[in-house]
Amino acid sequence: MEKKILSTQQLADNSFSLDDISVTSIIRDVVRRIFLIILSAVIFAGGFFIFKTETFKPVYTSETTFLVSTKDGSYDAYSNLTTTVQLNQVFKMILDSNALNEAVKEDLGLTNLDAVISANVVEETNLLVLSVSASTPKDSYEILCSVIRNYPAFSDEVMGNAVLDVFDAPSVPTKADNSSGAVRWSVIGFGVGALLMLAIIVVMSFLKDTVKNERQVEKKLDTKLYVSVPHEKRRRRVGLLVSDATSSFAFQEAYNKLRSKIEREARNKGYKVFAVSSSYENEGKTTVAANLALSLSKKKYRVLVADFDLRHPALAKIFELSVPEDKQLSDYFMSSDKNLNIQDFIVKNEKSGIDFLVSDKGVADISKAFRRSSLSTVVNQLKSMYDMVIIDTPPIALVSDIDDVAAASDATLIVVHEDFAKTMIINDSIDALTRTETPLLGAVFNDSRSTSGSSRGGYAYYGGYGKYSGYGKYGKYGKYGKYANAQKRTESSGKDGVDGK
Repeated sequence: MEKKILSTQQLADNSFSLDDISVTSIIRDVVRRIFLIILSAVIFAGGFFIFKTETFKPVYTSETTFLVSTKDGSYDAYSNLTTTVQLNQVFKMILDSNALNEAVKEDLGLTNLDAVISANVVEETNLLVLSVSASTPKDSYEILCSVIRNYPAFSDEVMGNAVLDVFDAPSVPTKADNSSGAVRWSVIGFGVGALLMLAIIVVMSFLKDTVKNERQVEKKLDTKLYVSVPHEKRRRRVGLLVSDATSSFAFQEAYNKLRSKIEREARNKGYKVFAVSSSYENEGKTTVAANLALSLSKKKYRVLVADFDLRHPALAKIFELSVPEDKQLSDYFMSSDKNLNIQDFIVKNEKSGIDFLVSDKGVADISKAFRRSSLSTVVNQLKSMYDMVIIDTPPIALVSDIDDVAAASDATLIVVHEDFAKTMIINDSIDALTRTETPLLGAVFNDSRSTSGSSRGGYAYYGGYGKYSGYGKYGKYGKYGKYANAQKRTESSGKDGVDGK
C-alpha cells in the first residue's frame, strides 16, 4: 500500500481537538472496570491501615496533683497562690536541666530517659500537676514516681518554704493518650486508590486507539463515513430490527438513509450485490445487513440476504427462521455434487418479504468449499433473480474468507462499532477489502452514542452474533482474540491488511 501524502487540510483534520474526547467512551470504560477501581481502593485502604498500625507509637501519661502550701502553716490564699506559681517556675527550671533526668536514670537504672516530663499550675488554684508521658504505661508510672522521689533534692534549695501534699496519687495509665488513626487513614487510602485507578482508566481510555465518534471515522480510517447508526435499546429477544414497532425514529431513519445511498449506488453504477463485513464479530454487521434488507424490502425491491458467514451463521437467529434440513446453505457449499441448484436452497419468509440463503448450524472450514463452488457463479445467478442481494460476510480480522466473498460482490461496506476495534486492525481490514478490487463504499459507524438524535437507553445486545459468537475456538484464528494480536501493518514487507492464510 502506497504511503499517503497528507495535504494541509488533512493534517489539520488529524490534529487533536476537543472532539477527540469521548465522554461516553470514558464513562463506558469506567463502568466496565468498576471492579478494578474498587479493588484498587480496597488495596490502598488496607495498605494505609497496615502502615499506620505498624508505625503507630502510643503515648501513655501518668500524672499526680500536688496541693502547694507554705511551711509556716499560713492559709493565706494569696500566699499559697504565689508560692505555687513560684514553685511551678522552679519545677520547670529543674525539668529543663539535666540534673533531675540524670537522677531519675540512676534511680531506675536506665541508660536513656525516653519520656516527656512537665509541670503545670491549675489556673487560679494552688494545685500543681506533674505529668510524665512515655511509650508504655509502666515507664510513665515508674518515671513519675522517681521524679517525685528525687525532686526535693533540687527544689528545697530554692523553695525551702514550699510544702507539697499529694492531692491525687499517681496511677498506671490504662489507655493511650493518642490514637493510631488507622481507620481514618484507611478511608483516605480507599479514596486515593479509587481516584488513582479512575485516573489511570480515564487516561487509558483517552489514549486507546479506537474510533470513538463520527469525526474520527474519516480522521483515523482509510475510508469515508457512509452512514452512522445510533445506539438503540434492545426491545426483543434476538437482534435489533427496524421492523419492530418499538424501534426508535432515529434508528429507523439511519437505515432509511443507508437504503437511500444503496439505491443511489444501484441506480448510478448498476450495483446489485452488497457485501457487509467488519473487522471482528459483535460489531453489528449481521444486524446492519438484516436491517438494510428490511429497508429495501419495504420499498418493494426483490431482496435476498445470503449468510456467507458459515462458521457462525446468525441471520437465521435474528429473523428467528426455521431452516429445513434440505435448505441448509452450508450443505450446498460443502457438497461435492455439482448438480445442486442454489435456487433449491432459498428460504422464503412471508413476514419480512425477504428471501434467504442461510444456515442455522455452523461448519468449521469453508475455504475449500468457496473455491469448489464458484461464488461468482452463484452470485451472478442470484443477480439475475433479485433486485438487491445483501451478503453477510465473516469477520475480516479473524478469517480469510472475505477475499472470495468480496470479489464476487459489486460493492462492500465495513461496519465499525463505536469504540470497539483498534484503528490499526480496522485499517488492515479496509486494506483487505481494497485488495479485492471491489469498491468499498465506506464505513457504517454502528451503535454510535455520539450520533445526533440518537436514542438513549440501556445497551443490551448489538451485533447480530450475541451469545452465538465464538471465533476464538477455531484453530489458528483463536490467537487473534477479541481485539487483536492480529498482525501489524508492515508496509516495508508489502503486507498490508489481514493475513490471508
